[in-house]
Parts: sequence; C-alpha cells; structure tokens
Amino acid sequence: MAKLPHARVALLLHEDASLSIPLAPGKDPFASRPGESRLIDRQHTNGATIHAACLGSLVVAQAGLLAGRDATTHWAWIQRARQQFPQVSWDAARMICDTGDVITAGGFLAAVDLTLALVERICSRSLSREVGRLLLVDSVRQHQSVYATTLAASPIDEPRMRRLHSWIDAHLSAAITVDDMARVCNLSMRTFHRTFVRAHGFTPKKLLQLKRIDRCALSCVMRM
Repeated sequence: MAKLPHARVALLLHEDASLSIPLAPGKDPFASRPGESRLIDRQHTNGATIHAACLGSLVVAQAGLLAGRDATTHWAWIQRARQQFPQVSWDAARMICDTGDVITAGGFLAAVDLTLALVERICSRSLSREVGRLLLVDSVRQHQSVYATTLAASPIDEPRMRRLHSWIDAHLSAAITVDDMARVCNLSMRTFHRTFVRAHGFTPKKLLQLKRIDRCALSCVMRM
C-alpha cells in the first residue's frame, strides 16, 4: 500500500489497484482540491475501484465520479453536500453506498464498515465476519440515520428554508399543508416546490414526516 499525500487529504493506493479516500480534514471540507480530484479521476480511469469514508466522499464528488450515483457521507453534512453537489443522489440514512466501482461510507468510523464490506466483496462474507470479530465490531451496519441527532436539518445557505423550518417547529402540532409552507416562504407553489427540493433533496411532505419523527424521538428520549 502506498500513501499519496496531496494537500490535506490522505490517499491510499492499494496493491489491488483500489484507491481509498479516508476523510477530508481541514476547516472547510468543501474546499476545492483540484490535485486530489485529478488523481482520483486518473486512478478511476485506469481501472481502480474508489472507496471513500466520511467527508472523503466530498473529494470523490469533486472529481465528478458521483454524478448520477447514490452516495453517502457523514449525516451532519448531507444538506450542504446536496447543495454543493446536486447531481449526486445523497442518502443520509445509509451507512454504505456501493455502486460497483465507487463505494462511499457514512461517518468517520464507518470506515470500519467499509473495510468489512470490501473484505466481503473481495474474499467472503465468512471472512468479513471473522475480521469483524477480531476488531470487536458487528457485521456491516446498514444505516447511520440511527445516530443522527435530527433527520430534518435546515439548509445552511437558504434563509427562506431556515425561516420555514422555524415556522414548522412552532406549528408542528397543527395540520400543516404544502400551501401553508409556500405562503411562509412567500413563493408560488411551483417555485416553492422547485426551491424546496433543490435545498433538501426530498419533498415538502417528506419534511413534515421527518419533523414529526424527530419530535416523537425527542419525546421518547425525554421520558427515559
């Protein structure tokens, strides 16, 4: 295994011609990294399988390899990832997104799940389970949503959507319609729906469902 240092990202080139992007540290994980992006794209073009964990997925997205694919990253950054890379189908719930030649994993410790998934793919499920036992971890976890503090985070860079989230939180016990939500944002229904989906990656009705699930989960925790 060779370590290829590029700026602040550690790239690991393995003997099986696969390339690992463990994470993207630094103050802004969305900062442009053209050097790493070119290297990742070149290795992929040469036949390497690309796998990334946590915010390393963002570097793969910069390389253009996630366009039109399902992908995941740390759940806390998923909203900004959707805004920055709208051509990617970001899934905050899944721990692993395997699209064949590109595999992404959730938060930092999801690198362990990614490792076990790769062992299972290259070797066997039984060996993956044995490695898991040696590492004192369970078999590959399917979801990271159970660790999220909220399923319905407010978009960072969209003030109308932030205002809408605050309004919904204050009126969640009432019967809220999509018309109500559009009025709060001072937008026509058509413009509201387009703006909302671009900011969130799902529909307004889905947001109401997630908000109510969050409310119920918080209520359950408070009773424990």
